[in-house]
Amino acid sequence: MEMEMKLKMPADYLFDQIMESVLYDIKDQTGQKLTKNQLEGFEFTKKFSKTQSAALKVTKIVENESYHFQTDNNRNKFDVSYDIKVIDDKRCLLSYKEVMTSKGKMQQMNDAFMSMLMSFFKKRNFKKMLKQIENKYATN
Repeated sequence: MEMEMKLKMPADYLFDQIMESVLYDIKDQTGQKLTKNQLEGFEFTKKFSKTQSAALKVTKIVENESYHFQTDNNRNKFDVSYDIKVIDDKRCLLSYKEVMTSKGKMQQMNDAFMSMLMSFFKKRNFKKMLKQIENKYATN
């Protein structure tokens, strides 16, 4: 999945919101309180349910520009990137990219079918989340 979206907020505000979410997730999953300067290369296991978990690794952090990570479970590997470009002091462009690599032929076929069904809903929910961040910025 790939998408770009112009947002009515500064790049540093969007980056800080992403970092706040990442740091909260790490604290919730590991009990470790990190700073964004400690994130690059950080690895941890995230539990999604009693039976599902994945290894997460932060692969790139560039202040106010990029956040990249990998998620690896027994079925797939995801490479995710958030790249932010400044438009002006009140607007930015977010480029989001998610690349999934399936493990095994059956999983690959299943994932191809499911991604066709789910991509619309994923994009819609992602855009809705970004609009909520925009609204939060506008009310501050």
